[in-house]
Amino acid sequence: MRNTVRAAAAYFVVSALAGTIMITGESLWIDEGQTWHFVKQPTIAAWFSTLQHNVKSEAQMPLGMFVFWLGARTVGDSEWALRALNLPWIGLAGVALAFIARLLNLRGLLLLFLMHPFLWYYANEARPYVMQICAGAWLLLVLVKCYRTGTVETLDLWLFGVAAVVGFGSSLLFAFPLATFCASAAWLWRRAGARMPATATYWLPLMATCAVLGLLGSYYAYTLVQGATGAKLWNLSPLNVAFAIYEGLGFSGLGPPRNELRELGRVPSELAGVIVRPRFLIGLGALASLYLAIAGRLWTMRGDALVRWLASVLAVCVLGLYLAAAAVDFPIWGRHLAGLLPVVVLLIMIGVAPGAPSAPPPRRAMFVLLLVVFAASSLTLRFRAEYGKDDYRTAVRLAKSALADGKTVWWSADPEECAEYYGLTNASVPPGPARLILTIEPSAEELPRDPTPDMVFQSKPDVYDPAGHLGAFLANRHFVKIRQLPAFTIWAPERTAGQTP
Repeated sequence: MRNTVRAAAAYFVVSALAGTIMITGESLWIDEGQTWHFVKQPTIAAWFSTLQHNVKSEAQMPLGMFVFWLGARTVGDSEWALRALNLPWIGLAGVALAFIARLLNLRGLLLLFLMHPFLWYYANEARPYVMQICAGAWLLLVLVKCYRTGTVETLDLWLFGVAAVVGFGSSLLFAFPLATFCASAAWLWRRAGARMPATATYWLPLMATCAVLGLLGSYYAYTLVQGATGAKLWNLSPLNVAFAIYEGLGFSGLGPPRNELRELGRVPSELAGVIVRPRFLIGLGALASLYLAIAGRLWTMRGDALVRWLASVLAVCVLGLYLAAAAVDFPIWGRHLAGLLPVVVLLIMIGVAPGAPSAPPPRRAMFVLLLVVFAASSLTLRFRAEYGKDDYRTAVRLAKSALADGKTVWWSADPEECAEYYGLTNASVPPGPARLILTIEPSAEELPRDPTPDMVFQSKPDVYDPAGHLGAFLANRHFVKIRQLPAFTIWAPERTAGQTP
């Protein structure tokens, strides 16, 4: 037991330290701004009131929003500090993956997990996706232990229950991985012929878990009745699903930056031409080739019960979410299935595991090559500026500088959380001629009535100018682009463009 605790502590420290490399202090973006909306509440009563009146997706992430609120009381609410609240979850997920590796004799599983680009991207988000990854890892550990040993201990039931509550409490959408894991548990326990004695030590964790999950389910039903939902900026489509797969398999840092892909997704005819550029084609092609080889090897192992089970978990969960999304026309993104990342990594590891020490060099080389490509993707996401988040920090700094010079600024971007976080509010406008005009979903009639801007800060027109009226106004008045930031375009009148920083 003591050796197990020491090993768990070592795995936790190694994983958490790896997580520190994944985290940056770059600008918060829209989704993280919504997290900060909860973090900034001064009291628990204010936090509950915010949750009660919220009709966005954050209302369906109660435990996630609470963890960020509580953590910020200790570490603060800087960009790095908010994201650093993911570190304990990375550490715990690493412990689970390491123990799975020991059960299945898959050396390298933890390293593969810690190098996966999906983990690197979402570890750097002040959002509860790493909580879901962690919950999925512990659920998987319990099931793998049952698969290998055919036994179910009281501790296993408590671990399964806590992981289920953490995952489901962090997001309503964790219901899909959770349902699949629960169905897997029933199948595995029946397959193993496991029997649970009719004693409180066995039934108490099950009853407690069901009670808490039932309360969470009732709460989620209430939020749905109140109209809470995520943004529906995209329609569910094959391209949308393809991006979720692209992201979940670790391609994100090998192809075009996320914001560029976002815009290309609206003009698919241009997407192919961008992807085949040499700088993208090499990386994307290398990882795709590795996955073809892995898929081929897994196909030869299709008779293996573990491979069939893991593949079934992925297929059933993805299909279930897709059907539910199709019913309400809700787009699927990779983050919606974050809890399945441990299953994906385990299945990949089985496909690249060299097996016996006498295995041929090509089989051993496949694992090394996959790590190299994963590292390239992850490090690109972490260190290349063009792969960064929406740069509200720089945009607000430039807007405040223009206001200080007495200029009129139009702001077509998040007017609340991100703007407030960096200090762009009406109260921050200095006395004098300076004006800050929020042009959020403007009508064609109101724009000419507003004071003519000296600078326009435009972000994601599909969100803040869906009808295109601001874009038409800028074109008709001959505004020119004077600066480009991640997810921001800054415009100025043609006659003054050269005078504007």
